Amino acid sequence: MMISEPQPVSALILAGGRSSRMGTDKALLPWQGVPLLERVCQVAVQCCPTVSVLTPWPQRYEAVLSTPVAFIEEPTPHLGPLIALEKGWQHISSPWLLLLACDLPCLDLQILQNWIHQLRDLPESLMAQVPYQQERWEPLCGFYHRQSYPQLQAFISQGGCSFQGWLQQIPVQKLEVQGRTAAMLQNCNTPEDLALS
Repeated sequence: MMISEPQPVSALILAGGRSSRMGTDKALLPWQGVPLLERVCQVAVQCCPTVSVLTPWPQRYEAVLSTPVAFIEEPTPHLGPLIALEKGWQHISSPWLLLLACDLPCLDLQILQNWIHQLRDLPESLMAQVPYQQERWEPLCGFYHRQSYPQLQAFISQGGCSFQGWLQQIPVQKLEVQGRTAAMLQNCNTPEDLALS
C-alpha cells in the first residue's frame, strides 16, 4: 500500500537477514532489555513521521514491537540489502528515505536529526547522503533521494547487487565519521558485537 501523503523523510528498517553469524534472530535479541529492532524503531519514529519495517516475517515482529510502525512484507528475502531497498521503495513515496539496519543499538537521535536538517541544503544533483569511513560507505544508516530510484533499478537489472558498487555510480554527499558517529554505526553481527555495544 502506497503512503498517500509524501513526507520529507521516511524511515525504512531492514529486518530480513539470516543472522547466520549471530546464530539466532538478532532483531529480537535484547539490548539493555529492549529487542534490537524495537530500539531502532524507537529512534526512527523520533526522526521520521513514517517508519516502515521491511521483513519476510511481519507477524513475528508485530507480536513484540510496541513502537507504532508499518510493516512491508519482503517478497524475495535473502538477496541482500540493496535489493531490499528497491523492494521497500515501491511502498514509500517520500522524497528522502532513511535506510537503517535492524542491528544498530547505538543510534544517536541528535546525529540523525542533524543529518536530516542537512538534507535541505544539499544540491538537487545529489542523490544520497551516506556515512563514509575507511574507504567504504556505511549504507545501512544513510539517506537516499527518490531521484536515485531509476538508477537503482537499472543497476539491479544489469546484475548489480552491491551497495558499494551502486554508490560509486551516483552523486553522493559523504558524511564524515568520527567519535560519536563511529560508535553509532557499530552494528551487531555476532554475540561478541552485542556484548561490546
